[in-house]
Amino acid sequence: MFISRVLPVLPLMLLIPLSISAQTSSELHQKYKSTSAVEGFEVRPGLIATVFYSEDGQPVEVSIKSRLFYTSNVAQTEMPLSIFEEVVAEFAPVAKRGKLCNETDSESGRNHYVHTTYENVSIYSALHNRGQDNATASMAHIRWEKMSCPNPK
Repeated sequence: MFISRVLPVLPLMLLIPLSISAQTSSELHQKYKSTSAVEGFEVRPGLIATVFYSEDGQPVEVSIKSRLFYTSNVAQTEMPLSIFEEVVAEFAPVAKRGKLCNETDSESGRNHYVHTTYENVSIYSALHNRGQDNATASMAHIRWEKMSCPNPK
């Protein structure tokens, strides 16, 4: 009885996962036009920086994360803290950040979510095992913007 009910709809059931899957790169390129407002760079092996530009071509935001950011294997989503700090410094050089305005850090287990605001840029990052030899990072979001620092630190 069960088989006689399922058999007619089996082909439809097999097609459902195909319709739910994400679109491929070529499908998106066919559907939408490319833009010069955003670019992606592989800044280290497996580490991608997505840069968003203003109308005058200046970078305004940078998102840095592993190419495999959405995998369940943590080892593939995190980078050594020293590499992370190098890359962040390449996109937001210390000399161009301005005075430190504020830093907030929220902790959950081994995870630290740090938001640091300077006069010229804000940096949000996800750090892991902070303060330990095996410290890593999984992402950073850098936003260039002029801030008003009432009480710089």
